[in-house]
Amino acid sequence: MKELTLEEFITAGLSLSNLLITALGLTDLVGDIYSMFSCISEIQPAQQRLMLI
Repeated sequence: MKELTLEEFITAGLSLSNLLITALGLTDLVGDIYSMFSCISEIQPAQQRLMLI
């Protein structure tokens, strides 16, 4: 393990925080897609019930 200069340390920290932000953005996106699909799956049975009436 070599000594990190301050510049290297800051660069590593920034890339780590960028990764974290990207990961959070992805989980947000997955959550949005999931809630969209759950809404769609709730709408479909309602449409089927309407067809039965």
